[in-house]
Amino acid sequence: MEVREGSEVVCRCGKRGCLEALAGGAALARDGTLAAESGQSPYLAAVLKGGGEVTAEEITKAAQRGDPVSVELLLHCGGFVGEV
Repeated sequence: MEVREGSEVVCRCGKRGCLEALAGGAALARDGTLAAESGQSPYLAAVLKGGGEVTAEEITKAAQRGDPVSVELLLHCGGFVGEV
């Protein structure tokens, strides 16, 4: 289901702008990993440094612990779900 016309994010189905590609678990993990690697989220960076993987579950834990980047990622995904 397309939610963002003109999006450059390619879904596993091959289309662009699909809800799954923008707000699914893999999308959260992708965006969370970018935030960790760029240093925007010290919490998620620590997950990577400790040999872990940034997943939707880790982002949820980080948000529950007050990580502002993780909270923003979840709000952003929620916005896409709300559009649908």
